[in-house]
Amino acid sequence: MGWISSWKWPTPTILRKDYVDGINQDRTKVVGWSGGWLKCIDKKTDRPFVICVLVRRFGKREYGYKDMDSTMGPYYYNMAAVMWLKRELAKRNMAPYNTWEADLILRHERKARREATIKALKPGDELVARDEFDCTNGAHFDVGDKFTFDYFKRGRIHCRTKYGSQYRLTPGIFFPLQCDDMLPMVV
Repeated sequence: MGWISSWKWPTPTILRKDYVDGINQDRTKVVGWSGGWLKCIDKKTDRPFVICVLVRRFGKREYGYKDMDSTMGPYYYNMAAVMWLKRELAKRNMAPYNTWEADLILRHERKARREATIKALKPGDELVARDEFDCTNGAHFDVGDKFTFDYFKRGRIHCRTKYGSQYRLTPGIFFPLQCDDMLPMVV
């Protein structure tokens, strides 16, 4: 999984267009892009899949890419692309192709549940710390310490302790992350 670069790609747009043009059109139907993810359908099996196309600048007017499809286990994901994949698999009554694809869908579902939980919070709700942690101001908190929710902004939970000290904390302190219950993999 190395990078492929060329002076023929002076912009990411030209690179992405060439990438789509290079796909075997007899076997694959390209449905569209979702950020850096290409949504495709295998014409032979009618199976939807997504391809993560990472783009990076290599020179003054040279870009390159690294691609990974959903069956290879990309290490980051796009919510909209994964939602499309999940919806298309459900339409066709298909299971995920392998554990990598199932993991992408599972991560999406976990993140959606977590975001819905955070959205449902109202000012004054009580939050309980799941883990022990320290703050940069020297404060130490233990499992079970309680906080009062104020608001959520820019990925941080703004909350107060019972003594009135205000903190901006990551949601992982109070809610499970997308990968908390995943088993470690041995390769």
